[in-house]
Amino acid sequence: MINILVAENAKMLSNIISNELEKNNCDCKQVYSLKDIKKAVSIEKYDYIILSLYLVDAEEKKLIKSVRKITTSKIIVLTSKNNDELREYLFKYGIIDYLNKENIEQIIKNIKKLIKQIEENSKRNILIIEDSNVIRKQEAELLSRRNYNIFESETGKNGIKIFNEQNIDLVILDLELNDMNGLDVLEQLKIKNIYTPVLMVSGTGNANSVSKCLKNGASDFIRKPIIFEEFVLKTDMIIDYYSKSKELQDYKNNLEKKVDEVVKETKDLNIELIKQKKDLIIANDAKDIFLANVSHELKTPLNSINLISSIMKKNSDNNLNEKQIKNLKLINSCGKNLQCLINDILDISMLDGGEVQLFNEKFDLNYSLKHLYETIVPQAENNNINFEFSFDKNIKYIFSDEKRIMQIIKNFLSNSLKFTKNGNICLSSKESPDSIKISVKDDGIGIEKNKIEGIFDRFKQVDGAIARKYGGAGLGLSISYSLSQLLEGNIEVTSKITSGSTFTLVLPKKITHIAKMDIIKPVKKDDMKTFEKEKILILSSEMLEMMHFVIKLKNNFEVKQVLNLEQFDNENIDEYKHIVINEFLIDTEKIKDLDSILLSKDFSKYEEKYLNSYKKKLDKPIKIDELIQYLE
Repeated sequence: MINILVAENAKMLSNIISNELEKNNCDCKQVYSLKDIKKAVSIEKYDYIILSLYLVDAEEKKLIKSVRKITTSKIIVLTSKNNDELREYLFKYGIIDYLNKENIEQIIKNIKKLIKQIEENSKRNILIIEDSNVIRKQEAELLSRRNYNIFESETGKNGIKIFNEQNIDLVILDLELNDMNGLDVLEQLKIKNIYTPVLMVSGTGNANSVSKCLKNGASDFIRKPIIFEEFVLKTDMIIDYYSKSKELQDYKNNLEKKVDEVVKETKDLNIELIKQKKDLIIANDAKDIFLANVSHELKTPLNSINLISSIMKKNSDNNLNEKQIKNLKLINSCGKNLQCLINDILDISMLDGGEVQLFNEKFDLNYSLKHLYETIVPQAENNNINFEFSFDKNIKYIFSDEKRIMQIIKNFLSNSLKFTKNGNICLSSKESPDSIKISVKDDGIGIEKNKIEGIFDRFKQVDGAIARKYGGAGLGLSISYSLSQLLEGNIEVTSKITSGSTFTLVLPKKITHIAKMDIIKPVKKDDMKTFEKEKILILSSEMLEMMHFVIKLKNNFEVKQVLNLEQFDNENIDEYKHIVINEFLIDTEKIKDLDSILLSKDFSKYEEKYLNSYKKKLDKPIKIDELIQYLE
């Protein structure tokens, strides 16, 4: 809390000033005469006295001289006069400022600003280097009353020492010192800190001296004898200007530091993101290889299970009872469902790896759709579904991938059969000006409008209850959508809950232009040999051990891994350029003309003749870069 004594004989003005200052954490007491002032300061110490120059019992010089004798408080003078001689006299007696009463609002604003500045001055250090004791003490007294922390030096040498030891905000430097020239001191100060302002003072300074001072880095120049008001106002102005400049510089430095930190953090994040991206690519490739290998291992026995169960459930020899036949049908049904899931997983893996190739050829679309319709009819009849087929006779032959188109439509039909009970399903084809459309419409359960967008996401169905009731992994539509994009087409969906759905495969019309068939030739397999990657066959029972190696090789080679000798013997070895054998004994006669590599932890367990059959032998653990370098 700041204690203020308001000495103003105009009570209204005194009240206004006191009320406004009390809003700014000030405690104000009002008096109206010199007698009242003497009594007040004898009882309590005041930080500031706001003093009108005309009180009932004293005025002007007599008043300020009397007040200064009884208190060291900081004095702000209020007056209606503007007299230069009086102003200089007042500043000589250490007033803080001289304010005109003409504008009350401006008076209050200036008083608040002045008090705030004076309070902040306590953080400012001023060094006075002056060989005249009288002038130095006079300057120090004027500035200390304005709350500045004052350091004094009689010599230039000692002044430089103080400057180097203290955090100085302003130097007031006499140009003519006994021990040094003021310009030499200025030069030494600027070497230490170029940003600290210096106010030069001189009794003999001419225009040339002023110019030299300013050129050597002085902020301003003032002549002796000092005009007190000019001296304190210039000091305040320089301190304020350089304080703000320093704050701006500090803000700039902090901002630059933060920018550097953000840039560094961003670079680090980018490096981490790149690393994570590489790790994700490797992990994704590993997943694809794992899925492909596992699916391959499952499909072989599953085909046998499906085939045998399909034959046995017919009970040709009449040696099975009804329960056994029912169980075989269940086995066959579950096996087929599992096989479909494995095929979907393989398709997803191939789509992710960009390994799905389209084999475009000329085919009769309506004939293919009719054939598909006929294969689905029995399933529809078993479910009491009315299955219809209509086609546009204008559509004849098209040039596209028949297998992938039928895969998409078959998925549409499979979903319709699954979600429609005792209703209608219609398969149709139609030619429009810009495209051909193949649609499957049903009277099934339908899809809520806000959930249509998500049905093409992997492993996603409309909700969990439907998944539990109707089954399915949620991959079919995702695969169909990806395939439609490869065919340069799209899938459109319209649906209403409980009223059914319509799924439409839209293919661009340019595919149907028969007149261009001679120009758009299907790519023959022989023509593709030029672009085929070299093939590598790996015989290794350790799938995980070889996984990282296989992933790296797939960038430049077509790689296949088999897990046992039976699978190896079933491969057409002549199709491969490189054979990698990991800890297996094989008939080396098969690979004598191929680039063969043997991997082993211990080559001593093999006969020399067997080892000599290989072009390259590498110790385990495998140095992947060395092996890849050899193959390439």
